[in-house]
Amino acid sequence: MSFTCKIVSTTGTQTKIPFLDLSRQHKEIEAEIHDALVHVLSRGSFVLGDEVSGFEASWSAYCGAAGCAGVANGTDAISLALLASGSVTPGRGDEVITSTISAGYTALAILQAGAVPVFADVDPLTLLIDPRSVEQLITSRTTAIVPVRTPADERSDNRPHLNESAYLVRECRARGRVRRARRARGRPP
Repeated sequence: MSFTCKIVSTTGTQTKIPFLDLSRQHKEIEAEIHDALVHVLSRGSFVLGDEVSGFEASWSAYCGAAGCAGVANGTDAISLALLASGSVTPGRGDEVITSTISAGYTALAILQAGAVPVFADVDPLTLLIDPRSVEQLITSRTTAIVPVRTPADERSDNRPHLNESAYLVRECRARGRVRRARRARGRPP
């Protein structure tokens, strides 16, 4: 299924533009996708099979990381990062500060990890989490901050001053991108 956006100019000229039409991209890799699906279906290994292990090894090598874990979605990724870092212990009353401008899934990830989401204001000019608001919200129960970046967030000065025991958990939208001679995990390419 594809969607079309209709653009009408001030002169009345109408133009139809396909919206999210992945059919051309799919045609380029259709045979590869078909072969991979047939392979998985013929083995009956749908969860945590060799393909997932292979992806994790390839992705961690590409990013220069010691390892990675494939998860179902971003909510699980944030929740597991909070738990694996040790910043959240379920039932302890930990608080995790996050942005008010985010999908509800960020707060759900914090709740899933067993912590209480605390919402910080955003800077009205950048729409990014306001470090001053974060600093006002930090208490003895604050164990982590999930600032929720946007693709436009390239500023390194958009970090609140953390107390010694708080973790900064950020989602990785860079997906291995190289910037300033560093790949997304902070390792040289």
